[in-house]
Amino acid sequence: MKMMQLMKNMYAMSIGSRGGRFVYAPCGPAPIHLSNINKKSVFNYCNQVVFKGLDEGNIYTPQAIKNYLQHQFGYNSEEYDKAVKFVDQWYQEQIGVDVPSDVC
Repeated sequence: MKMMQLMKNMYAMSIGSRGGRFVYAPCGPAPIHLSNINKKSVFNYCNQVVFKGLDEGNIYTPQAIKNYLQHQFGYNSEEYDKAVKFVDQWYQEQIGVDVPSDVC
C-alpha cells in the first residue's frame, strides 16, 4: 500500500501535478485520436492526453493511455501492440520509474 502511494506521488511530481484524481481505466472516448504509430506520434499523443487530463483535474496513468489505445485499435491488434511499446518507452524516458499500474 505504501509503495503504491509512493509511486503515485512520484508520478504526479514527475508530470508537474499538484494532485488530482488518478485515472487507470478511463471512460468514454479518448481526448484525442492517434493517427500514426511511430515514436514521435505516440510520445506526442501521451503528452497531449496527460496535459488534457491535468486541465480537467485528472492524472492519466500510462495504463489509462493504453486503455484509450485499446479502444481505438483493439486489444489483439498489431497496431495496439506497437503503440503500447512506445507508451512504455515514453513513460520510462519521461518519468523514469516503473509503470504504477504494473507495480501492484
